[in-house]
Amino acid sequence: MKSFSIAARLNLFVIVVILAIAVFSFVSTQSLSKNILYSLSIESLLQKKNIKTEVLPLGKMNQVGIDKDQWEKFLKDDEIIDLGFFVEEAGKTKLYWVEKTTTDNLFNVRSTENSYVEYLKSFSSEFGLYLIFLIVVLIPVIFTLSILFLKPISSVRKISEDILAGNYDVEFENYTAKDDLGSTLVAFKKLAKDLKSYQEELEKVSELAIRDAMTGLKNHRAFKQAVHRELAMTKRNNKELGIVMLDVDKFKKFNDTYGHQQGDEVLKVVGKTLEETARASDFVARYGGEEFVLLFPETGEEGIFVACEKFRKAIEATKVPDINNPGKFLSVTASFGGVHIQGEDIPSIENEDVYKPFIEICDGNLYKAKDKGRNCSIVSGVNT
Repeated sequence: MKSFSIAARLNLFVIVVILAIAVFSFVSTQSLSKNILYSLSIESLLQKKNIKTEVLPLGKMNQVGIDKDQWEKFLKDDEIIDLGFFVEEAGKTKLYWVEKTTTDNLFNVRSTENSYVEYLKSFSSEFGLYLIFLIVVLIPVIFTLSILFLKPISSVRKISEDILAGNYDVEFENYTAKDDLGSTLVAFKKLAKDLKSYQEELEKVSELAIRDAMTGLKNHRAFKQAVHRELAMTKRNNKELGIVMLDVDKFKKFNDTYGHQQGDEVLKVVGKTLEETARASDFVARYGGEEFVLLFPETGEEGIFVACEKFRKAIEATKVPDINNPGKFLSVTASFGGVHIQGEDIPSIENEDVYKPFIEICDGNLYKAKDKGRNCSIVSGVNT
């Protein structure tokens, strides 16, 4: 036999509870509703509670305790015949309802031992039981049902918001029901898993697109993005920026003497040395061929020169394995040319090629370092 889903069982439970409440309300409020209406009517009270009915002549009406003036007014008022007259004796509990009859000087007198105040107390007690039922039974049932229905729905809403925000590591309730809610959560779970997988693949592809395959450093494309961003920050905050280009000395000799594979090994070792020497705030990339580029945010001219010397000495101290003679090593050096940039030196940042004039200055200083004998650093300002 096919089992009911959670939603179906909940729906059935809700229907049963509603029917039970309806039946209880119908039965219990038969007297309650009437009592509410009759509480405004003493006649109804006298018709309902311990009634004593008498027909009294005018001469015996004094037992009701109504003074002569009241009776005279009562007898003269024809309109009150259908409405009757109500009086509660002072200090007594008995209630009277008096009506004229069609026979002169005879009156229908109905009375009860229950006072109106006592009746209201009884009514309040009965109504209180109904109120207690609402508080103890009905409200908890409604609250429980709201939790059963609204919590899963709230979970779906939160999960969908997380997925839309790009957070695919969302936690899922362990719903196993084959109902609409369970199916929706299963679908969301699969969607989040697929999106996370696609995101990871996209990040890998994006990372490969900005990485140099040989050295593992950022490539020329990544440098263009970074330098444009740093120039914009420098101009907006009126800070300082250092751009440095370095070139492996006599790189052509490595290729011609030891072969291109040895040349590639030189580039790998230099790239690794640059990466290990750089601070967290520095940017290192392969510019192309045997040229590399460095960015030093918020660094003055003297600081740029000190940084260049640190990198230069690290490369000079590095030994490159000789791939043709295992156990032997080759020496390598590099020349550095840098420029110190201030915010006021930067033109409109909207131009994608805004960095090129600064690269030309770096390139010029790099050639000066080569002419000076290589394995040295030259840094200047934009206008020096």
